[in-house]
Amino acid sequence: MMSPDPILSLILYSLGETSTRPDRIEVFLRRDRLPDASFDLSPSFMQSKAIPVLSNLKTLLLSLQPGEFSGRSFQPGLAQKHEESFRNLKGFLQHTPLLEHLRLNFVEHTQPSWCTDTLLAWLGTLPGPGDDLASAPVTLDHLTTLDLGMAHVKPRTLLAIVLKFTKLEAVSLWKIAFPKALEELNDPEFTGTCMWSYYLPKLGEAFPAPENIKNFMVGWPAESVTAGLPPERVRFADRTKVDEKGSLTPESFDDVVTYRKEVGSNVCAWLGELGERASLPPPIESDSSGADEDEDEQSQFSDSEEIDSEDEEAVARAIEAADRAEAEVLRAYGEEGTVPW
Repeated sequence: MMSPDPILSLILYSLGETSTRPDRIEVFLRRDRLPDASFDLSPSFMQSKAIPVLSNLKTLLLSLQPGEFSGRSFQPGLAQKHEESFRNLKGFLQHTPLLEHLRLNFVEHTQPSWCTDTLLAWLGTLPGPGDDLASAPVTLDHLTTLDLGMAHVKPRTLLAIVLKFTKLEAVSLWKIAFPKALEELNDPEFTGTCMWSYYLPKLGEAFPAPENIKNFMVGWPAESVTAGLPPERVRFADRTKVDEKGSLTPESFDDVVTYRKEVGSNVCAWLGELGERASLPPPIESDSSGADEDEDEQSQFSDSEEIDSEDEEAVARAIEAADRAEAEVLRAYGEEGTVPW
């Protein structure tokens, strides 16, 4: 059976062979994702047909498989392999100069995948002299919409992307998790516990042209709290109430929040307020309250048992009365041959 890896490149070749120039390609896969091999445009006769198709694209929506190194925490010995994990895709994107809308969906993992951050860090890097032509950073000067989903990304990688693409109008961050990266932990300004709370305002400040942002969505964010454990979900306080101590505490939370530009609105202010609403779930405290609850439950059960024992005769009389009523109903309807149940 033929491997599904080259299907995308074969489709591009067929489009080029027939001089078809679509302005959008969307890849939606229910189970699998596209591995890096799917973006291999070799040999040269494939490139001659596929590249003209790519050069006309304005919308590219992809579902990506990070590869065999996904889900592993970073190790210096794997650095080069992480860099090479999306080598074909990097070359692929070099041929999409007119791209306006880019979506990169990955695979949700319980452990950080440094492959995804490596690719997105490359996306946020400005081209420079001495770059490897095969994987030089792209410019994408026309990019206005960027969707990122189900990826572990360092906060500073997102900041670099926002700084690079100055024409952005819409950003979507779906199930993005922040790993506890060393540079974040060593940041003297980061003194809190929630990285989303700290970096959302910085993200707003990083936009070169915040007045151009028309839509910004954050859905189901998370961040790593303890090494080796799945990321903790971050939520945004919606309504607050005054607790017994007179302090404001969240009463309800939002998992998905959206900014839509209106007259007088500003994405910087919105992200700043969103940072104040972001929080991790409180740690589970172990105390004696559980024992107290157990005692309460035991006392309730014992009380019910006492009540039952006192009312045994009344219960028996009620059962006898129900049996007599059932017998009367059966006799009444049985003569007509129809019983309601």
